[in-house]
Amino acid sequence: MWAAAKEYFTHPQMESFKRDVINHMRGLWRTWRSKMNCEHVKNHDNLEDILNDVPEFLIKEDWEWLVKEKFLCKEFKKMSKTNEENRALKTMNQHSGRRPVRQIALDLEEKLGRPPTVAELVFKTYKEGDMIKDDAANERHAKILEIMESNPDFTALEVVEAILGEQKRGHVICFGGGLRPKDLKSSTSTKDATDANLEAQLRRSDEEKEALHQSVIELKGTVSEQAEEMATMKAEMKKLQEMFASSQNRQH
Repeated sequence: MWAAAKEYFTHPQMESFKRDVINHMRGLWRTWRSKMNCEHVKNHDNLEDILNDVPEFLIKEDWEWLVKEKFLCKEFKKMSKTNEENRALKTMNQHSGRRPVRQIALDLEEKLGRPPTVAELVFKTYKEGDMIKDDAANERHAKILEIMESNPDFTALEVVEAILGEQKRGHVICFGGGLRPKDLKSSTSTKDATDANLEAQLRRSDEEKEALHQSVIELKGTVSEQAEEMATMKAEMKKLQEMFASSQNRQH
């Protein structure tokens, strides 16, 4: 996947984007695959109907491979069932509507003028109007406030684990995509952890802006070159037209 990405994008510090790009591509693949499974596989009762329900942007051979090697294989079915069971047991969301928690954190930071706490993130994620109406979410929010007040030196990870258990792998709940347990263990307070998260995001944002700036410069150069080539072609066409007209006049 990384090799494919490098064919279309260039940057002096390209390797620094590798982890984020690959994770993003994997996420897109999982989302697309899940959508295809729901819209073109699960709504059919037999293999023939599934194979005939080819998405308009895929060729039949590719769809047949995807169905037989992915959607209907034992490993995929087992994984799909496990994921459904895990989603049913999920206690905290990574999204508030269509907004990921990461975006909520950035919006709150801009509004408050400082990084939000875990309690503020949870409240913003679950609130309806000016209050949390879901009883379970409201109870968790109250526990988070209690823990933060009685343990002001707790890291963000310790606050989360005190409520939701040990965060062994994957992304830390309450912080959305991007932060893993190892990223927070070195922090000395909730604010430090949130600061580390935002600083990492700002660094990536600066790098992305620089990459975009370089792309714009390259695009402007390409447009300029194309404009020059077009002007040259027009001049040559004009000369040819003049030569043709002159030749016609001499013949008459």
